[in-house]
Amino acid sequence: MSDSRSIAILAVAGLLVTSLCGAAETDPVPPGQLTPGVAIVGPDATETYGSVGTTWSGTPRERGNLFSVSSPANITQIEWYLTVPSTETIYFVIYRKTNDGTVTGVYDQVFITSVSTSTSGAEWVSSGAISYTLDPAYYYYLSVAWDTVSCTYYRGTETTPFATGFGQLLTGIPAGSGHAATWDNTYNTGGFPPYYQRLTFDIVPVELQSLSVE
Repeated sequence: MSDSRSIAILAVAGLLVTSLCGAAETDPVPPGQLTPGVAIVGPDATETYGSVGTTWSGTPRERGNLFSVSSPANITQIEWYLTVPSTETIYFVIYRKTNDGTVTGVYDQVFITSVSTSTSGAEWVSSGAISYTLDPAYYYYLSVAWDTVSCTYYRGTETTPFATGFGQLLTGIPAGSGHAATWDNTYNTGGFPPYYQRLTFDIVPVELQSLSVE
């Protein structure tokens, strides 16, 4: 077989392999796959924190749980167990502060979304589909808030801190209102049981955690 025929056969074989296996190793990676929290593998995980151990109500209120992060995780849904007796705007809020070893101090609001809803009793109220990646460089306060209607909310009896799929739940936060742009935390790890919350998330694959676009 001549050299020219061999080269042609190898070229065709290479095209077939590329066609069957998808993009070649030398093809550029789509930019979206370089952003942690965008290209995620595996099914969503859902974790529940807290319970109906204790019951509270009132307005205005902002309550939530404080977390540390060991593995980057993309939050795709936040849910809170609430009784909302008449139509109210429910805010789902994420605050963060640099993880400098001290959980107290000022946190900045980095995410907020809201739904208008009422419930027929105690039910899970959902943020709907969202996308926000928790980074190990920060502490995070994930809260729920409302301004007008006296809603009922729930807190468990579990001892904090305890492990989550992406890090630790450090403490429940039993005070606050107003879903403000900043929040000054005075509560330490292990201070209070968790409020009744459910998170759906994906762990960001290790191979994507340190990639960046040049």
